[in-house]
Amino acid sequence: MPRWFSRLDTQTQKSAVAAYSTVCIIGAELRAAGSATERSIPPTPGRTPHE
Repeated sequence: MPRWFSRLDTQTQKSAVAAYSTVCIIGAELRAAGSATERSIPPTPGRTPHE
């Protein structure tokens, strides 16, 4: 945790953690959706599907 984080009050910390968690979850869902879309597209020559 960054040094300034410990100076925040508990409620602010909880809000920050909740917001960060939400962003991570949304990011993971977007990546999962992106890789599902990627799999349905035939890979072009010279390009690996997981890029």
